[in-house]
Amino acid sequence: MSIITVLNYNHDFIEFDLDKYKVFGFTGSRERYKLLDKAKIYKVVKSLPEHALVISGKCKSKKTETVIDKRTRKKITKEYINENTDRWSVKFADKRGLKTDEKPPTYPDLDKYDGRERYWYMTERNYARNQEIVDESDVLFAMMVGKKGGTWDTVTRALKKGIPILANFPTEDYWILLTKHHLKLSVEKWKK
Repeated sequence: MSIITVLNYNHDFIEFDLDKYKVFGFTGSRERYKLLDKAKIYKVVKSLPEHALVISGKCKSKKTETVIDKRTRKKITKEYINENTDRWSVKFADKRGLKTDEKPPTYPDLDKYDGRERYWYMTERNYARNQEIVDESDVLFAMMVGKKGGTWDTVTRALKKGIPILANFPTEDYWILLTKHHLKLSVEKWKK
């Protein structure tokens, strides 16, 4: 059996049966890229049933770092891609032989926009991708930092659809089963 322990709305730890579901969506803040976060995703994907399909948004977390070049003694900026929830969920599912489906946002008309319009066009397309993940998922796993950004958008869409959402916060070792009631509460009150 594929079961994980989660905290429910009544603040009781309950067993959540993953075998009842087929499609598992994953979303996470770009700020959740630490090894501990990676371990949480690994543990969840390891718990998924053999018939699982893992869906993610294929988000990239870019990180920039300014360092001193040892040879020239000049400051240089390095940019690299951090792994995150989207990448880990698919990577671990692939290793287990589970089916995966990555849904990167598409920008077919990007060249028609510039400046602020370009930003809003990309945001709209990202949110459309989030809705696609929600529409196809039976359960959503969310690595959250708060009520902001694309992860929060995906969670609110999933809450409105009524699918189970299992959320994790950086300071917690457990997953919280979110309900529509959580939309009205601050993040701090979710944990109390």
